[in-house]
Amino acid sequence: MGRFITTRRSDAELEKRGQRRWKTDHSDTEVILYAFEEWGIDCLQKFRGMFAIALWDQRAARLWLIRDRIGIKPLYYSIHHGRITFASEIKALLQDPDQVRAVDEDGSLSLFVFYLDAGPGDLVCRNP
Repeated sequence: MGRFITTRRSDAELEKRGQRRWKTDHSDTEVILYAFEEWGIDCLQKFRGMFAIALWDQRAARLWLIRDRIGIKPLYYSIHHGRITFASEIKALLQDPDQVRAVDEDGSLSLFVFYLDAGPGDLVCRNP
């Protein structure tokens, strides 16, 4: 999930560090994964552009849901029934038959008028 732009700087830095094991010559995904492997979550400081990505740290058993600093690329998530679902569009979350389908009017107002997330559990779908 994600569209990443301007990875060339990180690509060149990884190549200098001897981390170039590319399987393709054009994959942002490879650069993101190798950068995360090399620098951990601090790799985000090296990324520029618009993106929404999910990274799983197997060693720490931690999921990182990340979007660009300005928030150009959307990232929606829902935590319910002991699991997390995430997507770049709300309609993808609604494919889950267990997803609550109740509108939070205050959260929706913040989203549509100010294009601001009102906070966890307050966006469009109310937590039960």
